[in-house]
Amino acid sequence: MDTVEPEWPAPASVIAFTTLRVGGVSEGRYESLNLADHVFDDPDAVANNRRILSDYLPAGMRVSWLNQVHGNRVVIADEV
Repeated sequence: MDTVEPEWPAPASVIAFTTLRVGGVSEGRYESLNLADHVFDDPDAVANNRRILSDYLPAGMRVSWLNQVHGNRVVIADEV
């Protein structure tokens, strides 16, 4: 899995990166590391891609999956 990591000052408890679409199992227009379950990709492929991401993260860390929208509402991650 390929990622891009920002160069910014953040607390040690914050892990920030952007995944690239390399290293996953999705096919066709969603090839390869599609992590979105709200598009028309094969749900099993998305689940496998999310496992690939999970394996990349430090042990015990979990992802809070959100759907991005453009607006003025704030979501507090601990409440998701």
